[in-house]
Amino acid sequence: RPELEGLIGNFVNTLVLRADLSGNPSFTELLGRVRHTALDAFTHEELPFDRLVAELKPERDWSRNPLYQIAFSLQNQPADALRLQELIVQPIELQSSTSKFDLSLSLSERQGSLRGLFEYSTDLFDAATIERLASHFQTLLAGIAADPTCVIGELPMIGELERKQILLDWNDTAAPAPQYDCLHSLFAAQVQRGPEAVAAVFGDARLSYRELDAKANRLAHHLRKLGTGPAVLVGVCLERSLSLLTVLLGILKAGGAYVPLDPAYPADRLQYMAEDSQMALLVTESSLVAALAWPRERSVLLDTDAPFIEAQPDCALRADAALDAHPEDPAYLIYTSGSTGRPKGVLVPHRAVVNFLASTASEPGLAASDRLLAITTLGFDIAVLELLLPLTVGAQVILASSDDATDARALRHLLESSDANVMQGTPGTWRMLIDAGWRGSPAFKALIGGEALPAELAAQLLTRCGELWNMYGPTETTVWSTRWKVHDPAQGISIGRPIANTRVYVLDPQGQLCPIGVAGEICIAGAGVALGYWKRPELTRERFIADPFKPQGMLYRTGDLGRWQRSGRLEHLGRLDSQVKLRGHRIELGEIEAILASHSGVARAVVVVREDRPGDMRLVAYAVPRGPMPKPADLREHLRARLPAYMLPQHFVPLDAIPLLPNGKTDRKALPVPADAGAPPDRMSAAFPATEAEIGIAQVWERLLGVEQVRLTDNFFDLGGHSLLAMSAIGEIERRFGLRLNLRQFIYEGLAQIASTATARDAAPTVPTKREGWLNRLIGARRARALR
Repeated sequence: RPELEGLIGNFVNTLVLRADLSGNPSFTELLGRVRHTALDAFTHEELPFDRLVAELKPERDWSRNPLYQIAFSLQNQPADALRLQELIVQPIELQSSTSKFDLSLSLSERQGSLRGLFEYSTDLFDAATIERLASHFQTLLAGIAADPTCVIGELPMIGELERKQILLDWNDTAAPAPQYDCLHSLFAAQVQRGPEAVAAVFGDARLSYRELDAKANRLAHHLRKLGTGPAVLVGVCLERSLSLLTVLLGILKAGGAYVPLDPAYPADRLQYMAEDSQMALLVTESSLVAALAWPRERSVLLDTDAPFIEAQPDCALRADAALDAHPEDPAYLIYTSGSTGRPKGVLVPHRAVVNFLASTASEPGLAASDRLLAITTLGFDIAVLELLLPLTVGAQVILASSDDATDARALRHLLESSDANVMQGTPGTWRMLIDAGWRGSPAFKALIGGEALPAELAAQLLTRCGELWNMYGPTETTVWSTRWKVHDPAQGISIGRPIANTRVYVLDPQGQLCPIGVAGEICIAGAGVALGYWKRPELTRERFIADPFKPQGMLYRTGDLGRWQRSGRLEHLGRLDSQVKLRGHRIELGEIEAILASHSGVARAVVVVREDRPGDMRLVAYAVPRGPMPKPADLREHLRARLPAYMLPQHFVPLDAIPLLPNGKTDRKALPVPADAGAPPDRMSAAFPATEAEIGIAQVWERLLGVEQVRLTDNFFDLGGHSLLAMSAIGEIERRFGLRLNLRQFIYEGLAQIASTATARDAAPTVPTKREGWLNRLIGARRARALR
């Protein structure tokens, strides 16, 4: 302004601009949009920035500037050379020790060139990051200058050196193909190397490699006579025992592929998986036939049919190219949560499993001298590592029972008494063991995966074992695709680098490589990529796509958000959709929502994972009812008929309407915190705890669940509990009151039932001194609260 030219000082009024990048425009089109936005904004240039902030009332945060945190300025006005008589004038660069914004870039034109300066908050960025950012910006500018009509999503961001680093250096995972190309062939080779070595242990029972091979061969002969061959699917519905290993190997030897059917799943879910897979046979036991309605003529009952199976030869089947499995034939079909309300099957070939096992045997590593404790249900794909990897290298599989695997004390005892030196588990399982007093040993190797690894848990585990490995990978790329040996958790948690013959890319929405440090979708290619989704061609085409960086290759779009660190390791940053990992299980929230909305009393439902207390992750269902809100117990039973226990919400919250964002999507941040929403409305008429066991158990429940006045009819899970909290409660109750409880009681029984059947542990219980006075004070306090 001319009237300001005679004044000393720099007069600036900040004008906040919003760029419109929608529709992936060309750069020239974007330039036109920005010009229009700027000219339009200048009509209001006299509006003070402070006034704008006052009118908009943004949520204030003293850590950042309101409305914008990134500033760009271009000083392009002509500058006359300053000439003073008898003086030489030279500009001096001033070093600033503070940053006004999170990040700012100032450009100035000088003598036909551009000079740039980045200013940044050192709380958010370091010098190496800014140097990379400057390099990416220069590459971007060069791409714009070369072709300004290019759409912005395809403009280059990384140079050839960085591209080579990502594609070649960090994905240099090529390894020789394993000697054997089918899963059962790896086992057969190990039988030849050490037939008398112990292969598997379950309780007091054990099998040598020769014995396990003979049993599997007899079953394979029987299955082959029943028509099993390549691509023939055979369901497996068994409790955990040594028979489980026999059956898996027998199916594979016969050329078929197994379909895990966990007998703990609801009957409706099992029936759907059995019918959807179109499995030809079912292998089970007579005690489990009620779990799944399946024709007897298409079933093999291990106990009832034992005479027919035992009559078969114990030698391997004669080679038959038409009936034996090949590397591209499926080894198993495993079901995962699906967003449509039904689980979806993933078909995994032999070549993918063989590559995974060979790579894992090398790193993290498993030797013939190792003893691996297997705790994972067959329906969870990481069981492939636990059950089959040891059998390919001559190690021992120590099979935990279902009860031992879910009981922290029993699991700790089994881990210590069996001399197992390797175990794989989710963060929740390892935390459960630590809470149970497990101390580990320097010779122990811990594998952890299934969900994000907290740094504090990693630090605790490192004090208890010699090696800790963080593993990552979706079912669609065969168990684990990356691994990282944890060193210093305080410096951050990584998922490491790809395993052998596996490539990992971080791609933007246009399918281009993201620069180092920039978040994008994790995509996995290589030998581990599965064959696709069973009978879901449209979903297969969406997720399994051509590898743009390797001809004839395929990659899987994981839906996970991640980025490359400059160290060459990968960092996992969460999900791009509503899929979650909860206590190690992969859950599509849409599946729960669809089944909940099918209840006659529910008009609309939204399910989220909440962490209202640090470390306590809970599934919460919000429902808009059709009329009166159904009882939480009724909703839970409706879900339990079709969903496994780990997918049941801990809370049910009624809403008049689902809060929405301006774009019509659910405003998940506006969903309220549940307030004892899982409790039935008529519970207030139930009696208070009165006996020592009742009061002691109730006291622990109240602290862990954050509820008040637990009553005799209350169920731990109905009050908002989940399996990990239940294990914490069981351990604390035993330590404080000497009461021995199990997880099944917490699932199916109320407080009164649990307390009435609790038995004192063998050792003398630890009880408070002056117990009578302690009990009276507890009872009195409860009665006083009830009266208030």
